Amino acid sequence: MLHLESELQASQSETAAARRREAAEKVRVLEESDAEIRSLRHEIVTSPGRENFPACHLEDMNEQVGACESIGKRLADTRRELETAGKQLAAVEAQREFLKQFEPLASSGEADRISGWFIGYLRLSTHRDEALRAAVRCQEEIRAATDQLGRLGPAFPILR
Repeated sequence: MLHLESELQASQSETAAARRREAAEKVRVLEESDAEIRSLRHEIVTSPGRENFPACHLEDMNEQVGACESIGKRLADTRRELETAGKQLAAVEAQREFLKQFEPLASSGEADRISGWFIGYLRLSTHRDEALRAAVRCQEEIRAATDQLGRLGPAFPILR
C-alpha cells in the first residue's frame, strides 16, 4: 500500500507541475497580448489621424484602398501589354516598309501578268513531269514484254 501511496503522490506532483507550467504559459501569452494592446493604443493615440473620422466608413475606405491596389496592378499589366504590342507594331511596320517596295507591282497590273506566267509555267512543268513518267512506264513495259517474248523463243523464225 505504501508503494501505491508513493506512486499517487508522484502522479499528483507531476500533474501539479504540468498545471503550473500550463498556467505559466497562459500568463506569458496574456502578458504579450496585453503589451501588444497597449502598444496599439499608444499608436492610435499618437497617430495624426482625424478624431472626427466616421468609423462607420472605415470598411468602405478599406474597399477603396483594395480597389486602388487592384487597379494599380491592372495598370502595370496593361502597360506591359502595351509595351509588347508596341514591339509587335514596330516589327510589323518594318515588314510593311520592306513590302512597300513591291507596291508598284501590285498597282500596275504587273503582278497579274507575273502570276499568270508563273501559273502557266507550273502547268507546263506538271505536264512535262507526267509525260516523262509515262515514257518511263512505257519503256519498262516494252522491256518487260521483250523479256517475256525472249523467254518464249522464236515463234516466227522467218521474221527474224
